[in-house]
Amino acid sequence: MSEATGRQRKLTKSLNFRLVFFVCVFLLVAKGTFSYMMTRMEHDELIAEVVNGSRRFSEGIKRSTRYAMLKFDREAMHQILEEVGRQEDVERVRILNKEGDVIISTRSEEIGHKVDKREEACYGCHDVDKPLEKLPMSRRWRIFGQSGDRRVGIVDPIYNEPDCWNAPCHQHPEDKKVLGVLDVIVSVKEVDELLAASAWRRAIFTILAIIIVGTVISYYLYRTVTVPVRRLVSGTKHLAAGELDYQIAVTDATEIGYLAQSFNRMARTLKEQQQQVVRQEKLASLGQMAAGIVHEINNPLSGILIYVRLMLKQIEAKTFDPDEGASNLSKMEREVQRCSRIIRNLLDFSRQTPPQLRRVDMAQVIEEALLILGHQASLQNIEVVKKYAPDAPVVEADFDQMRQVLNNMFTNSMQAMKDGGKIILRLSRAKPEFLPGARRVLKVEIEDTGCGIPDESLGNLFTPFFTTKEKGEGVGLGLAVVYGIIQRHNGRIEVSSKVGQGTVFTIYLRAQQ
Repeated sequence: MSEATGRQRKLTKSLNFRLVFFVCVFLLVAKGTFSYMMTRMEHDELIAEVVNGSRRFSEGIKRSTRYAMLKFDREAMHQILEEVGRQEDVERVRILNKEGDVIISTRSEEIGHKVDKREEACYGCHDVDKPLEKLPMSRRWRIFGQSGDRRVGIVDPIYNEPDCWNAPCHQHPEDKKVLGVLDVIVSVKEVDELLAASAWRRAIFTILAIIIVGTVISYYLYRTVTVPVRRLVSGTKHLAAGELDYQIAVTDATEIGYLAQSFNRMARTLKEQQQQVVRQEKLASLGQMAAGIVHEINNPLSGILIYVRLMLKQIEAKTFDPDEGASNLSKMEREVQRCSRIIRNLLDFSRQTPPQLRRVDMAQVIEEALLILGHQASLQNIEVVKKYAPDAPVVEADFDQMRQVLNNMFTNSMQAMKDGGKIILRLSRAKPEFLPGARRVLKVEIEDTGCGIPDESLGNLFTPFFTTKEKGEGVGLGLAVVYGIIQRHNGRIEVSSKVGQGTVFTIYLRAQQ
């Protein structure tokens, strides 16, 4: 998966995105529904206005042609309709008799033709067996045509009036109620264009409103939710990395601010509990250390005391043998040196000298350490393999203390490979996550193919006077000293091992910025 795809998925999973998306969808549905209802209402109102105007227009035509109809002056009626038909949006005006014949029309080709009763102008009256004599207004108008070219038709019945059946020129009987109809057709193209423009304006306004509201909500959520939540997430990462002093800035009094306060209280509580555990562990380690010192020093002192008493008895009995005495003194010297070595290692462990930091290339430190122990490694048939990455950074460290670390590590590895083997040294660049707060990190790996360390012993490797070596090979302070030096350099050391396959020690150090 590409980095861009990963960022996109992360974005779509964020709380900010989901809330803004939900609000925008809700606004789109609500505003769309409202706009649709408003458009329909506006459509009905405009059509009603067109119908009312057409009805008034039809009534005006009837009144204008009434006198010509009474005189049955077709020429005058035709001229009147022609003048009326020239008005904008008037599609057609015609007069039909009761039988459906077109008497007069603004379209001369229709005059004299009979209209099909199924036509729009006729079915309002003729959709039942008997024609309606009184046509309600709701059935006198109709809309037909395609979108963008629609028309409104008004059918206005021409009723038989007393002036009609009393006129000497007419032969309409009095019982004849309807003489014909006036059919007026008006275009509603302008209305459709207005409705379309109004719909577009509403759509654009809706989109702009959603964009503005979405942007404002997104910014507000980012400032009030996303940023505080990111601080909380960052705080949990620092806390998981062991930075119990880390505190989150409380910027508001909302639920998230209260959560930040709770986090800070939790961090302080954890630090206090950790300090208490550390004090308990120090007391336990101090007891173990005291027991170890007593045990380690008591044995050589007991041996020295035995040899001294033996030599005193020989002197008193005048049976002192100089050669035997020299041998006993030599043994006593070795025991004294052993005590001295224990004390010196203990002082190195307890002194915790602050490191003198300077620019250090760990490759040079390794070479210095191998100058001392390299010959011994070759005598034990141990091969040293170096694997240095080109981008391995230099570190800010104490050269002598780092050399002491590597000396102790090499000594441990060589003691684990009595029958020969291989030590692999690696230098590489590690991710900053391994040391929180560091920008660049150096990774040092010391791998051996020795006997390995049992799982139950891994947790105690850096405890003073704990050792997995055979008696006389070590007192258990080497790795404790290494651990102390790495801690004073604000570094980190890890170990992994499999019995019979070997051990890997990994050291992380802050690189020079």
